[in-house]
Amino acid sequence: MLFAWEEEMLWKCCVILLNVVLYVDVVDTWKWYLDPSKGYIICGVYPLLTTEDQPIHSTLSDLMSHKQVPLKVILFVWRLLRKRI
Repeated sequence: MLFAWEEEMLWKCCVILLNVVLYVDVVDTWKWYLDPSKGYIICGVYPLLTTEDQPIHSTLSDLMSHKQVPLKVILFVWRLLRKRI
């Protein structure tokens, strides 16, 4: 039996997973959309953080909540957003 808030989370998860297609012959990989060829590297994030002509707060909050981002990067972004660098 689930709590009401758990049922809502389960429903949201099911909606997200409706569009997921699983392939047997394909290896799972992480993809860094800013640079799909090289993947995630620190110097690849720097232009994102220093560019002023694009809204970056939603992208940064996504970056900070991603499980594969190293803690030192999350802390750096957190300090950057609070102008503590």
